[in-house]
Amino acid sequence: MSRHFPNTQILRAVFTDSIVEELTAGTPHDLSETSFARLLLSVVQDHTAFALISTRPTSVDKMLEALVFVLTDETRLIIRQNGAEFNEICGMNESDQMVHNLTLRSWVIKLADVVQHTSQRSLSSTKSGSSTSSYPPTIFSIPSRTTPSSSLSGDKSPKIFRSLDKSFDGTSESEPAQNPRIIQVNLEGPNIKSAWSKNRTIVDRRYKWTIRQLEEFGPDYAYTADKAGSFSVFHGTIAHHKFPDWISDWNDEKMSLSSGDEGGQMAPFGLGVVYTSFSALRSFLWAAFQEHLYRNLPGAKDEAVLRKSWTSNGQTFTGVAVFAFEIVQPRPNARMHAYTIPRGTEQQWANKMGEMSGRIWKNKGKEAWEHIMANSRPKDIKQWPEILSASEYGQQESSLSPFKVNLQRTCWSGSGIEYLNSQYRYTMAISFRKVLPPTSTIPRLPAAPLQRDDEGDRDKDSGTGKGKGRLQEVRKKVSGLFSKKKH
Repeated sequence: MSRHFPNTQILRAVFTDSIVEELTAGTPHDLSETSFARLLLSVVQDHTAFALISTRPTSVDKMLEALVFVLTDETRLIIRQNGAEFNEICGMNESDQMVHNLTLRSWVIKLADVVQHTSQRSLSSTKSGSSTSSYPPTIFSIPSRTTPSSSLSGDKSPKIFRSLDKSFDGTSESEPAQNPRIIQVNLEGPNIKSAWSKNRTIVDRRYKWTIRQLEEFGPDYAYTADKAGSFSVFHGTIAHHKFPDWISDWNDEKMSLSSGDEGGQMAPFGLGVVYTSFSALRSFLWAAFQEHLYRNLPGAKDEAVLRKSWTSNGQTFTGVAVFAFEIVQPRPNARMHAYTIPRGTEQQWANKMGEMSGRIWKNKGKEAWEHIMANSRPKDIKQWPEILSASEYGQQESSLSPFKVNLQRTCWSGSGIEYLNSQYRYTMAISFRKVLPPTSTIPRLPAAPLQRDDEGDRDKDSGTGKGKGRLQEVRKKVSGLFSKKKH
């Protein structure tokens, strides 16, 4: 898939002069999206002291510090403001921990996609008959589309696109997803935190659960995926806003999320995984953040993703799409392997993922698993498990803890992804509109008449003024305290 190379005006608005010079030196007029992303990664790596493939910034400011010689002052200011605005929309500090989910490499790839789309929109507005891509950009060549297999056994797995667009800690979804029903959820309130807890829309019609009850009746706060159970998991995306054609295929009963190679906190680069969460709120916030961080960059004017509309089968929906799956824990059958990262070791695990990302694996699943589990590898798991689970940690855990939501995440690979797709149930289209409460809902009482000091000092009992008033007593006590200090 080919797309016009971003025009120089947009490049100069987003990137520093040195970056633009290297990007445009000898570059062909037409360049595939994949080629532009790879070119940008190569140029950016030469202008930062950090390893893009393994460095996960701990905050938005830290990410911008690492890219200080890459982005213009205006671009960095807009991104910083977007992060602060997202926190305000959420009603809690989410931006810093969200940006920590992915490596600098992933954030640069996402930036390349935004710049490419901005340039394409600019070209389309001046060129009759131009149109944007129907499906997400790919890292590798795109195979022909096929119909998803209808069985978990015997059928050949469908060919799926590998996309640069990630929807949850590095997941990509490029093959058309299936959606037998979509439920619109309109959040309204001073912030998402408040609106989410008060929304009464029925989203799971099987049990008549509201969006809040998905958390209340789901696994409790202490539940871990290594325990037996059957609960819903969620995956959020904003890809449908950029590539609307794939929405028209959301009619079958089976979802078709494809694996992403970008890695994350739970898997190394190149493994190929899909991420889900036990919390619909967590999945929703992550998808919304990815769009919000890079909105309204120089040369672009983007509609807020939480209020952006889209259509499916002639019906209009608004906002982020969150897919729901119903799965069996800890594993659906004996052929699959499941492992839960021990509580308290999530940060060490994430650090190892960064260290491993620069390595070349002959057999990714086997060698990566042997490397990370060298001292404590379970005997029954010989290679990377199809189902890997872990709890949130650090800022993410503290920011969402007031909701008492379950903070377990699951990383699916191999046949685990096919099982996940087969367990698709429904989709929520979630929008948000800021609505402030009235300044005052308490009726005002008439003001009491003013009284002289001598009237206020009278005893309540007699009203004659013969007794000692309360104010006089207070004055005597205060004067007594000062007189004692003098002695």
